[in-house]
Amino acid sequence: MRIGSIFSIAASGLRSAAQRLKVSAHNVSNMNTDGFKAQRTIDVADQGGGVSTHVSRVDEPGPVIIRDGQFVEGSNTNLVVETVNQIQAVQAYRANLNVAEAAAEMLEETTREH
Repeated sequence: MRIGSIFSIAASGLRSAAQRLKVSAHNVSNMNTDGFKAQRTIDVADQGGGVSTHVSRVDEPGPVIIRDGQFVEGSNTNLVVETVNQIQAVQAYRANLNVAEAAAEMLEETTREH
């Protein structure tokens, strides 16, 4: 595998982790909005070894709550799931950053004149 490919794969992982964190933050910030439908990310492997991230809506219904004497659907955001998603996104970002840093060190070593 070429070093350029490693950088490309790590960069796609960084983008994926950042997107996952962005979507989770959006879900949490709207969790008290009646009728809000949470989103989720789906990672799909690319032919080059990286990953592309797609966002889709979670269509499961939210809880029925009474607001001002009316029944309304609450947000379907699950705070436990979002907390786990955020932890996973941060760890994935760190791991891909470590890969990129290691590739940079290898590239520096191979191109350094001795």
